Amino acid sequence: MVSSHSLDGLVIDESIKWNLPLTVSYLNHPNHMALNRDAHKAALEKLYRDEDMTLNDAMAKMEERFGVHESKSTYERRLKEWGIQKNRPRKQIQHLKMKLLHRQKQNKESLVYIRGVQLTKLEIEKKVSRCHVSLIEQNTPEIWETPKDMVIITPTSDDYLHCVKSRDLPWIYFLGQLASIRNLNMLINMPEKTLKAILPALSTSDQLETMTRNMTAIMPVQQNLMEQMSRHLSAIMPIQKNDEIYPILRRLVGPDATATIEVLKLTVYLLSNKLLPFRNEKFVCDELLKWFQLGDNYLLLKAILSYRLPTIEAFAEGIFSSALDAVDRKMVKLFLDLGMSADIIIPDESNIEWKYSTALQFAIQTESLGLVELLLNSGASVDLIPKRGRRANPQTPLQIAARNRDMEIAQLLIDRGATVDGFNKWGLSALQIAATEGNAKLVEVLLSKGADINAQSMAYGCPLECAIRARGVSVVEMLLERGADINGQAGSTVNTPLQSVAMIDDHDIVLRLLDRGADANTPAPTWEGCHSNILKFENSVLHRPNRTALQWAAENGNLNICQILMDAGADPNAALANSYSGETGTTALVAAVTSNKYQVVELLLKHGADVNDERGLRTALETATRLDDKEMVQLILWWNPRLGNSVIYAVENQNYMLVSTLLKAGADINAVNRWNGKSALSVAAGKNDLDLVRFLLKEGADPNPKPRHRSAPAYVAVPLVAAARLGNLDMIDILLSAGAECNQQEQIYDVQGFGSLNALQAAAAKGNASVVLHLLAAGAELNWPAAQPYGLTALQAGVRSRNLELIQFMIHQGANLNSPAAERGVTALQAAVWSGNLELIQFMINQGANLNSPAAEGRLTALQIAVEKRNEGLVQILLDSGATPNDAPGCFIHSSRPLSWQLTSLQMAAANGDNDLVRRLLRSGADINWPADEHQGRTALQAASEFGHESTVQLLLTEGANANAPASGFAGLTALQAAANGGYLCIANALLKKEANVNALNPILGGGQTALEVALSNGRIDMIKLLLNAGADITSNFGRSQLKSALDKATQSGHDSAAKFLKYHQIH
Repeated sequence: MVSSHSLDGLVIDESIKWNLPLTVSYLNHPNHMALNRDAHKAALEKLYRDEDMTLNDAMAKMEERFGVHESKSTYERRLKEWGIQKNRPRKQIQHLKMKLLHRQKQNKESLVYIRGVQLTKLEIEKKVSRCHVSLIEQNTPEIWETPKDMVIITPTSDDYLHCVKSRDLPWIYFLGQLASIRNLNMLINMPEKTLKAILPALSTSDQLETMTRNMTAIMPVQQNLMEQMSRHLSAIMPIQKNDEIYPILRRLVGPDATATIEVLKLTVYLLSNKLLPFRNEKFVCDELLKWFQLGDNYLLLKAILSYRLPTIEAFAEGIFSSALDAVDRKMVKLFLDLGMSADIIIPDESNIEWKYSTALQFAIQTESLGLVELLLNSGASVDLIPKRGRRANPQTPLQIAARNRDMEIAQLLIDRGATVDGFNKWGLSALQIAATEGNAKLVEVLLSKGADINAQSMAYGCPLECAIRARGVSVVEMLLERGADINGQAGSTVNTPLQSVAMIDDHDIVLRLLDRGADANTPAPTWEGCHSNILKFENSVLHRPNRTALQWAAENGNLNICQILMDAGADPNAALANSYSGETGTTALVAAVTSNKYQVVELLLKHGADVNDERGLRTALETATRLDDKEMVQLILWWNPRLGNSVIYAVENQNYMLVSTLLKAGADINAVNRWNGKSALSVAAGKNDLDLVRFLLKEGADPNPKPRHRSAPAYVAVPLVAAARLGNLDMIDILLSAGAECNQQEQIYDVQGFGSLNALQAAAAKGNASVVLHLLAAGAELNWPAAQPYGLTALQAGVRSRNLELIQFMIHQGANLNSPAAERGVTALQAAVWSGNLELIQFMINQGANLNSPAAEGRLTALQIAVEKRNEGLVQILLDSGATPNDAPGCFIHSSRPLSWQLTSLQMAAANGDNDLVRRLLRSGADINWPADEHQGRTALQAASEFGHESTVQLLLTEGANANAPASGFAGLTALQAAANGGYLCIANALLKKEANVNALNPILGGGQTALEVALSNGRIDMIKLLLNAGADITSNFGRSQLKSALDKATQSGHDSAAKFLKYHQIH
């Protein structure tokens, strides 16, 4: 805990005094000297101004070097007399003035601290009076960064400051104040239905519906839920012993009054520390808001909020979000009047593309004019958007209003100074949105305010293009009359107006645009934007892959527009779009074939369309064949095209007549599709069409196809593998008789996800013993190696089929139990352990299977698989049979998080909180301090801490786990950082008692993070206090620098209260 005292009107941070590097004290320095201008001014100036030291640090250096020991007030007088002062850059003073002006608009008072010293009002006025800040800068506070040594903060209550100065955790301090709230005895108890709804949500699971049903289910299920809550709360609550949690749980389900108070206290703790998953938090906040709305409970909430304690302010953030969502202006005003920032960032999962919105953005989405006006009157920034990259709502408030077609809110925002042209490079301006919505009135208002009529982004076209796409005739007319650019920007990534007109098939507007000079030959947009260039607004047309205007007209089969465009110079052989998403464009001719319009195809061919153009996925003939369009095939054949892969598509459709026609025309029966490696014969075999296979073989099909195209893949689909997979013995015999090679492997996944197999391996994967016998009799090699990177040997594939008799047969026939796995495959034993078949596993061990084969990339060893499955008996069998407990890390994916870690068996057991397995592995010699793998690894203690297994942490610490083990080099966390990240207070406390380094850094980009930064970024105020009490550095130059980015992240995630709490610790 840090404290402070006042001296001559200045706040002095005691933690700085305690950490001064005083090597010689005033009392015993033999050469003590007074501060002298001639002897000391230059040195003091260099330390204080040039080296930018704090005054305390400069004083310490002066004593160390010269023996000077004077009071701080003496130093301050000398600095003033000698004219020594820090020269703050003009930009910092501009920032200060701008911030103060912005806070004044929000009716907030401000305290300013520089390096922990509070400036007087006179000092502030002197600094800012000589600095000009423009109106534009005043309305864009987010463009300024707060200097690392400056703190601007709102004055707070005495109770708040007492909490800051106390060593008590904020929630403990809150509980001490709770009894003094006058309205507490007047509250209306929570209805039983509300209690039953809230309780299951107070866990880490986000399966609310299931958990809510469990609360009313039979006793064993309900008891299991309470046990889960007990384990979780034991890790996160500020309790000393696990058994202290049970009285809390009993009171939660006690009499109404007791349960209501206990639920209130518990929810305050969980919500103030941001310890619930989003869905749970929102559900709990919504239910609490409904309860606060009952009777006089509103007064209770008002009384609680008036205390202005850190815990209460953090708790209020969630309820405020629910009040906004419920459009409860009375509640929202209550929060704002009691100090809630109108610019607070709140969680928002109304759209899958972002997670955070400002309060104003959120309110506009509710379409409540009154709520928006209330926020603006309370100082909300009219253009502010969160700064959290892809996780933040990128739309300005005006854009949201335009999207909602809300003219009243849009007009209000414009009247309050909203920027009309604000948008990022991927989004839309308000004018583009209004045009997309066909909102002529808003378009007119925006144009009158100077909106850019030709604005376009990387993903969306200009307003004229947007209006055309939405078929907004009146808006199109208005934009044309106002002089909108007909062709859009050169080299664009989005449609031109003419391309969109052709896309929506509007003949009249095509003529109008061409008459105005539209370029009929503008190339197709180069690639699709990050949002797939799909507009999903009302009245819009879904955007398909990019095309030229002629390609769109051809795809629509519009003969008239195609003729008009080619008369205007459109090139029928124009380049295809280069799609960012990987989707290949199409030529005009192929697009016409797809439309099934013979006249359009003939028109394009007559105008020089290349019938052999291979730039897309398929040629015109291949497309017609794939569509099984015999008449179109005949039309294209008349133009003497190359036949390419057309016969493959005819076989795919099992159209014997078309196959014969193409073969007679000279099609190559052994062509291999350059995109998927399939030949006509492999397609026929995959269709299980025995007659077609016979026909193709008779016509000269090669049973061992090879790639022939220059851009073909290095692999092919093998007909014999397809037949083996299907179990068709007759087809297998026909192919073998025709010369099919038994051991030829393909590199294509089959339907079960087994890749790179030959016929025997494919049959074994299916567990088809008769086909395996048949192929072995025909000369298939039983131990043919697994292909890279995903292949399997016949035995490995057979184990995955779980056909015990087949597996035993292959082993008795000499199958190699220990054949190495492919780069990303599994050994036979590893596959057996996955199956969980103890009889098979024991049989394989008895036959000499290697228990310690290393895991392939992204896989696990046999022991790790057993640990992952939490199968104690199987783990013991493997250990007793010689499996090493110190296996190399394997790829572990926890059931609660879609991420992967590189962990040993012990580390996995710790991550799962499986204490019995942890003990068993330790007894077998597992290294408790096996280091974290360099790529997202964890030590056993770090893993247990990260997943909140408090009892496992205690077990590991008792057995000698190192609380200060280094973090992984990539995405690593120390044990303390992991506990801070998850909000596991008891775990963090246990680690600190074992002397975990509170200021350790994890090795991430930007210099790493401390546990305090991790806690702050997640808004965990009690964890913050615990770490501060343990000595977390926030006052040195390093500490302040480290926390600056964390403070920004906290506020950008809506954790204003946590950021404020730490700021007050920095200055007190």
